[in-house]
Amino acid sequence: MRIASGTVAKAYTELADCGIIDTGAGRAARVKRVKPIPEPLVRAAKTYADEARRLGASLDDAFNALCAQW
Repeated sequence: MRIASGTVAKAYTELADCGIIDTGAGRAARVKRVKPIPEPLVRAAKTYADEARRLGASLDDAFNALCAQW
């Protein structure tokens, strides 16, 4: 597989920005431990996602709408 180094660097940056990996100068990237999501929150998120899809919203639009309410 041929992947440009810039593409890999961008992917690592996005993963770090999202809190998925931990990076640091001179050390390997590590996947962070993620706390389990409480079940009531998972159910609420599913309900919201289902309704957003029913309304024809894109993931970006649904995310932005949620962020605006935060």
